[in-house]
Amino acid sequence: MTDDLANLNKWLIDNKSSINVKMTKFLIFSKQKIITQSDDFSLQIENSKIERVNCVKYLNRTLDEHLNWNRNVTLLNAKAASCPYIFKTLFIHCAVQDSLSLH
Repeated sequence: MTDDLANLNKWLIDNKSSINVKMTKFLIFSKQKIITQSDDFSLQIENSKIERVNCVKYLNRTLDEHLNWNRNVTLLNAKAASCPYIFKTLFIHCAVQDSLSLH
C-alpha cells in the first residue's frame, strides 16, 4: 500500500499537483462489528503520517467503517429538527417587516 501511495505521489508531482496530507484521512471498511485500531497499520506520504478515522463525510454523506447509515441519519435528523425554529424565526421577522411597511 505504501508503494502505491509513493507511486501516486510521484505521479502527482510529475503532473504538477500534490496531496494535502493534513486534510487527507483514511478509513478501513469491514463487515465485522469490531474493528481494531491497531497501531501497526499506518499510511505515509513522504514521511507524513495519514490519519485513520472511523467515519468521514464525503459528498455530503457520512460514511463509517461498517458502511452503516446510522450516523448519517442522526445528522439529518438533527438538521431537520432545527428547521421549524428557523421557519418560525423567519415568519416572525417577515411579519414584523410587513407590518412596518404597511404603516
